[in-house]
Amino acid sequence: MTELETEWQKLKGKLETNPNPSQVTIELVTPRSGDMEVEVSYRTAQARWKPSYEARLSADGKALELLLFAEVTQGSGEAWDGVQMDLSNSHPSRVQEMPTFKNLPRIGWNPPPVPFRGASTTVEVIGSRAGIDSSDTKAGVNSSTESLVSLPAGYRPPEPKPLPVPEAPAASLDEAKGLAQTWHLEGPKDVPSDGDAHRFLVTSENLEPRLQIVVAPRLDPTPYQLVRFVPPARMPMFPGASILRSVGTMRMGQGSLSIPPPNQPFELSFGPYQGLRVSLQRVSEKRPFRMTKVTESRQYQKNGVKDQVKEEIIVHGADRVWELRELITLANDSSDQLDVEVQDRIVASVHESVKISPTPDTTPCAQARSPFVQAWTLNLPAKSKQTISLGLVIKAPKEGDLVGLKELGLE
Repeated sequence: MTELETEWQKLKGKLETNPNPSQVTIELVTPRSGDMEVEVSYRTAQARWKPSYEARLSADGKALELLLFAEVTQGSGEAWDGVQMDLSNSHPSRVQEMPTFKNLPRIGWNPPPVPFRGASTTVEVIGSRAGIDSSDTKAGVNSSTESLVSLPAGYRPPEPKPLPVPEAPAASLDEAKGLAQTWHLEGPKDVPSDGDAHRFLVTSENLEPRLQIVVAPRLDPTPYQLVRFVPPARMPMFPGASILRSVGTMRMGQGSLSIPPPNQPFELSFGPYQGLRVSLQRVSEKRPFRMTKVTESRQYQKNGVKDQVKEEIIVHGADRVWELRELITLANDSSDQLDVEVQDRIVASVHESVKISPTPDTTPCAQARSPFVQAWTLNLPAKSKQTISLGLVIKAPKEGDLVGLKELGLE
């Protein structure tokens, strides 16, 4: 703001001393006299534009209008009254050529270092950024006839020099498709030189949305109205551009446009839905015991008489087993049938010795939204209630510590 104010004061000074700050003198040489038409164009750094969207959902959720606006700002000192405006997201300095491979990949190999065989038995090890695998170091010692003495107590390798922080690139006006486009705005436009953003409609498109009530009760029991739609055919989509959302005449808020992965629909949230109550309840849990008492019956014979005795022995189990059962309850208090999607996280193992599986009573028909999220789709009639059962069994060796039990509430 300080820089803008300084720039504005300089510009005001020029306007006061020069009544025609943008006067241009052109010298023409022609083979003959007469009238001619001359078109002059120039480029200024004092004008810019950025995209913004509005998503207007009908009150019944069956129609969605998406509008693209251009917010134009200019401080050139000239009043642009009744001008014809073309907008572009192209970068004249950018080379629009396909990249090519410059070098072929080469894979090399370096032999292991030869163990030091000097008069001193103390070897100084200099730390590196990649770290040192203790197993490899020991293997190197065993392969040598010389014994290596451990480092002195309290020794620390020198800290690596910090890498320079790369400068953040300037925000660019790039469309998700990566193409440069130009849009011609209909009719004359007025853009005063006041440094404020003036909004003009670029294009609009009517879409066929799919409205769902989506809830992730583990994160938030509030259900949200989520609209999914295919990418518009004739409208550019700028990642990160602001998008204002409204339902009917009610404004629901403003956020940033997110571009989905390939072959996935766009998603827009239109605020909470009041007619659905959702709860998550832990029904039961079982934690492992490292030692288990088992009763065994043994028979023996004394003086020709058979007898039976029961003994309690302690058995060390081969595995530890955790079991967790939870229940998601959904109650539709509205008078409409609801299309509800329930989302929950997927618990997965990152080590082959740890096995994770659902319990037999887990509600089936879950689909994966991503590698981390599973979803259930329910058609919930009016004034009805449904439940989703979640069960999880974790098996792990009896030795060692598991990471991630705290997130599941099992520590």
